[in-house]
Amino acid sequence: MTNTPVKYQTADIKDVQIGELLLGKNPLAEEVDDFVPEIIPSEWRLLYLRMDKANGKRLEMQFLQPLDWMIANGAELGASIDLDLPEFGAQGPAKVVSIEACPLIKSGSGNVVTGKYIHESDGNLIDLKIEGQQEATTVTANHRYWSADRNGFVEAGHLKPGEQVQTLAGLRQVASVVPRTGNETVYNLEVQGEHVYLVGSLGALVHNNCFKGKAYKDVDWEHIFERHHIDGAIAKQRNRPDEIISGTQDEIKKKVLNSWKNRKKVHTQVLPEGEKRIR
Repeated sequence: MTNTPVKYQTADIKDVQIGELLLGKNPLAEEVDDFVPEIIPSEWRLLYLRMDKANGKRLEMQFLQPLDWMIANGAELGASIDLDLPEFGAQGPAKVVSIEACPLIKSGSGNVVTGKYIHESDGNLIDLKIEGQQEATTVTANHRYWSADRNGFVEAGHLKPGEQVQTLAGLRQVASVVPRTGNETVYNLEVQGEHVYLVGSLGALVHNNCFKGKAYKDVDWEHIFERHHIDGAIAKQRNRPDEIISGTQDEIKKKVLNSWKNRKKVHTQVLPEGEKRIR
């Protein structure tokens, strides 16, 4: 555990589990999902997948997905799903090696962790040190940080000394960016909704590359309207305004299809040693 100027629970990324919550708010409203589906444990499953990267190295993945997504994409034990993960150097079929019940979804503030990735880096590690940090954080060069100077997310390898990044402790300057030799096992996370969260002892705001998965083809519109339309029977019974999607049925369809088609997934990538996740 490193010293931190802010008091939040932290954890090594390798120890973060599917269903846990991570803090973080995306400054770019257009990158936030229009519709974040409710995770109902009886209707979701935890999938374990495996695929080979272009360099021959193995990529292990965990995905939390609803049953209707699994049916639409043929995700069953032993089957393969086509994935496009350019930030990992991986494209092609991923084999479903295990399917488990939906884990406990934590309640409270933050965004749900819905994916986890484990693989070996590809010679693209750097040591990034931010003003106020005692030790540098080892990350991949394409791990994106929010730059206040550029008003956007910038790959860590392109950050400049003196550039201001957003942290939970306020704006802090980049102290140094130094390439690191060798490869090590790295962990990546997918976060629902905002697609960002906070890393390191200062709580730096990060948002790695996104990928677009297969289109969400077979939506159960009766299920959506009953639970999320203001006039839906189940929606009236539950009386949960936070679960209502505004608009007409046609407008709701557009929002749902847009969110599922884009399937924006953030992958933050760091080494387990010394790096913390604020949750």
